[in-house]
Amino acid sequence: MHNRREIEREMQCGVAPEGAAKHGERLDFATDGVVKRGGTIPDWSARHTCKNCGVALQGDEIALYRKLVDRGASTYLCLNCLADYCSTSRKQLESLIAFYHRTGICSLFAKDE
Repeated sequence: MHNRREIEREMQCGVAPEGAAKHGERLDFATDGVVKRGGTIPDWSARHTCKNCGVALQGDEIALYRKLVDRGASTYLCLNCLADYCSTSRKQLESLIAFYHRTGICSLFAKDE
């Protein structure tokens, strides 16, 4: 059995913990933080990529695309392609991301402590 935080941390890194369920198997997260069989887990190798150029995306790029273009999107643009789409510069988009992190006014971005 794995601790819930350990599973979540390894899921963020895209690495399956040793002995964890494989894609499609079911896991449950108990209230005590211990993972038990029974709920579906994501494909460990699934990654989001830019729909234009195919580059791997970071969470902030996805969050900014959802903020500026489509909140319910399932495909995204990288910062370079999004800058072209919005007729702006990558640097301006990066400063917008920093603003949302700093202020915490958008729930898509984690507030900097």
